[in-house]
Order: sequence, then C-alpha cells, then structure tokens
Amino acid sequence: MSKHYLEYHGVRITSAERVTDRFVTTQVLEPPTPDDSSSLGELFILVEIARPWHMGARVGQALVNGAQRLYYRTASGSSYDRFEAMLKGVNQALARFAQAGETEWVGHLNSVIALIEGDEFHFTSAGTVVGYLWREGELSPLVESEVTGEPHPLQTFGAITSGTLEVNDRIFFTNPIMASVVETDLAKHLAEETASLIATRLVRAAQVKKVAGAGGFILYIQGVRGVPQPHISVVYADRPLESITTLTLRWFTKKALPKARELGKKTGHEIGSTGAKVQKTVFALLARSLIRVGEGAEKSWQRAQKIKFIARIARWMEYSIQKPSHKGLTVIRHYQQQTLGSRSPLGRMRIFGKTTFADVAHILMHTYRVRTMATLGFILVLVLIINLRAGYIRRVNEPRSYSSEELQTLFTQAKNALAVQDQTQALPLLEQVIRGGENNSEQDTVQIVEDARATYDQLTNSTRFLFWSALAASPQGADELVYSGDYLIAYDHDNGALWRIALTGGAIETLSFPATSITAAIGYAERDALFQSDTTLYRILPTSEPSSVAEKINQTFPSAALAGRFNTNIYFLDSSAGTVFVSSSDGQNFNTPREYPLQGVDLRKSQALAIDGYIYVLKADGTIAKFSRGGPDEFSYKNVPAGLTTATGFTLFTDETLEHVFVVTRDARIMVFNKTGAYIRQIVLPTAAEIKAATFSPTRNAIWVISEDQIFEVSIGSNR
Repeated sequence: MSKHYLEYHGVRITSAERVTDRFVTTQVLEPPTPDDSSSLGELFILVEIARPWHMGARVGQALVNGAQRLYYRTASGSSYDRFEAMLKGVNQALARFAQAGETEWVGHLNSVIALIEGDEFHFTSAGTVVGYLWREGELSPLVESEVTGEPHPLQTFGAITSGTLEVNDRIFFTNPIMASVVETDLAKHLAEETASLIATRLVRAAQVKKVAGAGGFILYIQGVRGVPQPHISVVYADRPLESITTLTLRWFTKKALPKARELGKKTGHEIGSTGAKVQKTVFALLARSLIRVGEGAEKSWQRAQKIKFIARIARWMEYSIQKPSHKGLTVIRHYQQQTLGSRSPLGRMRIFGKTTFADVAHILMHTYRVRTMATLGFILVLVLIINLRAGYIRRVNEPRSYSSEELQTLFTQAKNALAVQDQTQALPLLEQVIRGGENNSEQDTVQIVEDARATYDQLTNSTRFLFWSALAASPQGADELVYSGDYLIAYDHDNGALWRIALTGGAIETLSFPATSITAAIGYAERDALFQSDTTLYRILPTSEPSSVAEKINQTFPSAALAGRFNTNIYFLDSSAGTVFVSSSDGQNFNTPREYPLQGVDLRKSQALAIDGYIYVLKADGTIAKFSRGGPDEFSYKNVPAGLTTATGFTLFTDETLEHVFVVTRDARIMVFNKTGAYIRQIVLPTAAEIKAATFSPTRNAIWVISEDQIFEVSIGSNR
C-alpha cells in the first residue's frame, strides 16, 4: 500500500533579533546529511526558555540539535518508533545538563516537538504551550498543558500524541506569551485561505499589543500527493509586516485567479485573462521604471559630485593661467605706491607684502606655466584614477543587493546544476543567493534565502548557528584565548596583558604578568595555564587570586610562537625556523627542552599546533601536517564539498579524547575532519566579522571565539 504524502504550507513564527528576557526559537528540521531520505518527514520544534537569553541559549540550541540528530540518524522502524527514540534521547540530554549543575532552565522550559511523516502527525510538549487543530470550521485544543508542582528534569517531555491529518486541516502551536493575545479570535484567524495570511494576522495582533518573544508555527494541509511536497516559510514577529491587502492580492493572483480560469475553461468562459495580463504588465513596467529612476538618480548624484570636483580644479587652473598681465600689475603697483605716503608704517608694510607676493606668483605662473600645468594635469589624472579604483574596489567587495526575481533565477540555476550532480557550479550560486538576500526583509526574498541556505547546508553538511550570546566583551587589545578550568584567559601578545574571564557570568579580572610580551600559551582543563615570554616559562593556576598570579618555573626554553600539551609533556614550535621542541614534567617543573625532529615537511610560518599522541601542525596555506614518531603520517583533506576551502583556517584543536580535528577559519566557520583528513561537517557561525582568536575545551564540548569585540561560546556537539 502506497503512502499518502501531504502537500502543506508551514509557517514558522519567530524573531529576527534575540529577546533579552528569554530564549525563543522556532525551527523546521530536516535530515542533516544529503544521504538521509526526505521521506522520513519534517520535525517542527518550538523552544522557549523564560530566562535571560544567555542562560537558555546553550540548552535550547542543544535541544534543537539533539532532536534533529537523534530522529534522522536511523531510517529503521515506524515514524512513531523513531519519534519515541528521539524523545528518549532528548530527555536524557536535558537530564545531563541538570546533573552537570545547569538547572536555570528547569521549570522555565516551554516546548513542543511535532512530526509530519506521510499523513501521520505526532507531537509532544513540555511546560506550558498552546496548540489547536482547525478542521472543517471547528477549533479543537491539542494541548494546553501547564506544569503543576516541581518539574522533573529526567522526564522533561511526556506522552506522545498521534493522529492522521486531512486536507484543509490547520494546526497551530505557540508559546504562552503569544497565546495570551491571539486566542480570542483564533478560530477566525485560522479560517484564512493561506498559512501566510494566518501568520500575518496573528503576528499583527501580537505587535499591536507590543508582545516581544512571540514564537510558534502553523501547518496548513493543502492536498495529497504521491511524493512529499512541503513548503516552509517564515514570518518575523519583530519586523514590519506586509499588508493584508498585499498578501490577499498575492493569494488572488497565485491561487484564486488560476482556479477561476480553470473553472471558466470548463464552462466555456475565459475569465479575466486579458485584464490580468494588462494589470501584470502595467505593474511590472511601473516597478521597473521606479527602479531605473532610483538607480539613475543615484548615478547622476555620483556623477555630479565628480563633475563639481573637476570643475573646481578647472576653474582654479583657468584663473591661474589667465593672471593679469605685467601691464595690469604695473598699474596696480603704481596706484599702491601713490598711496604709500598716506599710509602708516604698518599699512605700507602690508601693501608692500601684497605687491611682492603678486609679483612672485605672476612670475612663477608665467615662467613655469608649462611645467606647472603638466604637474597639475598629472595630479588631476592621478586623483581620478584613485577615485575610480576605489569605487571599483567598493563595488567588488560590498555584497550586491539582489531583487527577489534575481535571487530566484540564481536559485533555479543552482537547482538545475544539482539536477546534473554539479556541486562545483551549484555551491557558489547558493552562496551568492545567501549573501545577496540576507539583508533583505521582504517575505519572498527571506523565503528564497532560507531555501538556498537549507540546500547549501544540506550539501555541505553544515550546522548553522542563527544567533549566539556573548559571554563577555573582549578586553581591548586581546588577540588570543586559552581555556583554563572555569575560566578563559585572554592575552595581548605584544604588551603582555592578561585578563581572566569567568565562564559563569562573564566577569573579567585583570591579571598581573611580569613580562612585557607573550610569545606562546597553553591552557589545559582544570590544570595550570602556561605562558612563555621569550625564553622564560610562567605558570598561572586557575584558582589563583588576580594579584601576583604568574609563577616563573623555567628560564631555559627556546623562544617559540606555538605550543601544545600531551600528558606531562609540552611541545613548542618555532614557526620562524620550523623547529619543534619537547619538554617533560615531574608535575611541578619542566626539564630543559630538546629538539623533536620532524622529517620531510617545512613547518616555517605555521599557524597552530595540536597533539593527541600524534602531532598536528596547521601550515600557512591551511593544510595540516601530521607526524608520528618524527615522521609524516596519513592526513590529507578528502571529500571536502566543492566551494569550501581551508585556506582561511588559522587554528586547530584536537586531543586524545576527541574523535575529530576542528579547524577554525577567519571567515567564521569551524570545519570538522576525522583524524586522517576526511571531511565530516562544518559549523557556520552567525557573524560577518572576522574571527580573531579561538580556544576550546574537550570536557565542555565547546569552542570560544573572539569576534565583533565580544567573546562567544560555540557548542561543538556530543559527536566529538
């Protein structure tokens, strides 16, 4: 018996900007890898943690990522069995947070996880959420649960509710803050003809009452097909909305008018085809004309500024060339001399100065006219070339803004390339769509960008953070980070400044350091952090008081730029000479370093060092050299999706407890490889700014980075 797949339109309601007093996210989850079957269905998840954003973000994002990974990791069993297994794993993950002492979310989590697979519908909830089913004009509550008594962190999500969906069903889930303002007229809202109209009316009602932190999703079942046919869009609760008139006209053009024409053909009457064509043509011509007028005005203004600049120079040159003649100067000088006798000494000196200056200027302009004009002409041409070059560079470097039609064309080209298995062509096109429309808030553009981003992430196996919370402001001058126990230590290479940042709360303390520069540093779990200045090694204990924390432990170390640690040994790499040194420890002091010979690879200008028993060196070109017992070992990049590059990688992390090697790039990505170089996935960070520094903790499954003058935490997940 063949399965019935639903054609439905899903709209998720969320916020473009984070809400300070709570973590809220609404997401649609699909298979994380291209190999997974789309027939496994789609997960819809709403998470609200009614605590300050930075407290809930880590737990909330882990919940979302865990649900996606756990559900889609196996295709065996029924949809209910997979959903049940996913739910069990999510509850266990949340329990681990509570057992580790992260309990701020307990009692403040409101969430629903729903699955559509074929025509089957399953959902579960935690905390207080509101859900309704609209069917044939009747509104029925799906869930309206409120926790009574103390919630149990080991069983956050409870029972699963299941059912079969029918054509024209509408499903609505939301968090309590939005439910409080839309429940009155909810039946009327859900009776609208499209999910977009429903979402717009609900969000507008929330905006009128100035509700912040609204979240939810709407599922409108439109028909039955032989293959899955979902369509997912987004409405931002904190952005201006398109008018109901615009949405209605769009619905009329796309839905009602084609149906009317089809009906007219069946009855022998053509309905409104000519009028529709005329209307469409007029509107298209008007839009194009306005765009051309705007672009022309901008270009005209730019041209005018350049013309003004050139005209000023030209007028000055003309004035300089057409100086009064010698005769004119003689007349002026004669008049001045005639009046000298009637002037005071000071007045006579002033007149004499003016006269002398005029003579000198005249002689220079007439004697050296050709040379002067040639020089001025050269300067003018040079200025124009620099101006034009700067304008070209700006146009190249600044992301171009595309119309929704242009983005749709690019997206179609990308899909056509994928249809013939050409990822090399498809991925740059998808990146162009994402960059070209990411700052455009128009609903059509937002949907195209989201579709392109989802396709790109699926092809590259990317986990994309849409937002993140700052642990603390980055201290001014800090250009590196190391992890040490319950703290991060930021430091300034050139000035020897140190700052300690608490991982709980983000408090910043200035640490004293006896040297004026820091050449290398090593942080390690609950143990000490080591800092090298020239040939001297210092120790800082995680529990030390801020004052006088640096302890000198050795003065015999070679100057090095990179450092790593394995067991009781520390390794230093002199990146200028490409030489590695190793020193063993008795627990307190370190022995005099000895050279650790590495054969066959030039390690000069290397960028990072990591050790797990093997030695990994990130070279200047972004490649990684791996060594075992002094000789090269197997490591080469493999299966990296077309269009992705490691050339911007500047540091790497791994140790004996991790299964993977993590490469952090300047362009805000974390690329994950196995320990022979096979590509696993990448984590895309939510910033357009450069990543200045990074450090990691294998025990906390986290990487911290400096970007946008802030320090951010990034979870690398439990698949280490």
